Amino acid sequence: MRGENRRYRWGLGTIVLLTGVLLLAIPAVSATNWAASSATPPPPLTHAKCAINVGGIPQFATYDPVNHDLFVPNQGTANVSIISGCKVIATVTFPTGAQTWGSGFDPQTNRVWVADGVLGQIYVLSGTGTIVKTITSATFAHPWGIAFDPAAGLMAVTNRNSNTVTFLRGTAVVGTTTVGSGPFMMVYDPTGSRLLVTNRLSANVTSLDAALPMDESLNINIAVGSGPNGIAYDPVDSDVYVANLISDTLSVINGVGTVVGTVTVGTSPTWAVWDQSKLSVYVTNIGSNTVSEVRGLSVVYTIHGPSGAHFNGIAYDDANDRVYVTGAFVAKVYEYS
Repeated sequence: MRGENRRYRWGLGTIVLLTGVLLLAIPAVSATNWAASSATPPPPLTHAKCAINVGGIPQFATYDPVNHDLFVPNQGTANVSIISGCKVIATVTFPTGAQTWGSGFDPQTNRVWVADGVLGQIYVLSGTGTIVKTITSATFAHPWGIAFDPAAGLMAVTNRNSNTVTFLRGTAVVGTTTVGSGPFMMVYDPTGSRLLVTNRLSANVTSLDAALPMDESLNINIAVGSGPNGIAYDPVDSDVYVANLISDTLSVINGVGTVVGTVTVGTSPTWAVWDQSKLSVYVTNIGSNTVSEVRGLSVVYTIHGPSGAHFNGIAYDDANDRVYVTGAFVAKVYEYS
C-alpha cells in the first residue's frame, strides 16, 4: 500500500500543467475550515431562476465550457436538449430505441459525448448539436459514464454489464481495464493523476492509472458506502466526494485513496458537482427531491425541489455561476443562480 500511496502523490507535479488556470483561481481558504478563517462563504442557492422544458426523463447533463451550454440526455425520448441560459436552443434526436444516460465533455475536440446504454454506442456531438460520429465497439456493454483523463489524454467509458472501462484515443478504442461490479460514473483526480470509478454493485471506487500499456495490478479498490453512484472532485481540499445511493451518504476520499469522512445527505443521492464560486459540493437526492450543499464534512443548506420533480442530475456553469438540476419525473431542468 505504501507504493500505491506514493504513486498517488507522484501526480502532483503535473497539476499545474493540466489544470493550472483552475488552481490559480482557487482562494487559499480551505472548504473544511470556514469556521477557523475570517472568510465568509457565499450565500447558498435558494429559488430556481427558471424551469426549462426538456425531453422525457432527463438524466446526467454535461456542461460545455467552450460554448457555455448545457447538454441534457433525455432517456425517455431518445434525444438531447441543449440549453443556453433559460431556454432550449437545439434538440438532437438519436436512433429509434436509444436510451441516453451519461455524457461527458472531450476537451481535445470540444465535443460532447453521450452514452447510449441500450444500443451500446456513443454519440459525439458538436457544439451546435450535430452528430459528428457514432462510435461502436465490441467492448461496449451497456455504456454509461463518460470522463476525460488529461494525464493519459484518453476518453473513458464505463460498461455496466462487463465491469470494465473502455479507453479511447480520438474515437479509436486503445484499451480496457477491469474495475468493480456495476461501474457507473467517473471523475479525474489530478492530485494523484488517477481516474476514479464508482462501482454501484460492489460498494467501492476503483482508482486507476490509464497510462498505456494498462496494468490492472495498479488498480486500487476503495470501500465506500452502499450503492456508490455520482462522484465529484473538490480542488480546494483535493478530496473526492462519492454519492452513495443506498446508504444516503457521501464518502470523502483524500488524495492518497483513504476515506477521511462520511456525510449524511438526503434520501438516495445520485449525482454530485463542485461549485467553484461557493466552494461547495452539490448533491442531488432523488428520493427526497432535494439538493444538499456540502462544505467539508457538513451539509450547510438544503434545496427542496418542486413537488414531484425528483432531482437527479446536476451540472455547474462556471462562466455564469449557475447550477442546473434535472427533474427526472417532470421533464424539466431547473436553473439556480
